[in-house]
Amino acid sequence: MTAMMKTVMETMVKAVMKTVMETIVTATMTALSSCIIKLFLNANRHHRVRFETGNI
Repeated sequence: MTAMMKTVMETMVKAVMKTVMETIVTATMTALSSCIIKLFLNANRHHRVRFETGNI
């Protein structure tokens, strides 16, 4: 009985850890991609402004 309880606990812990890791990875990737998109948009805006002022 104790051996079975131990196995069940280990399986549950592994499942929880997997879920937690996946959640963390997903959140990190989402944050990174949004940061990259923001930086990219900001860079584009700055380039456009510089280009326009350069033409004038």
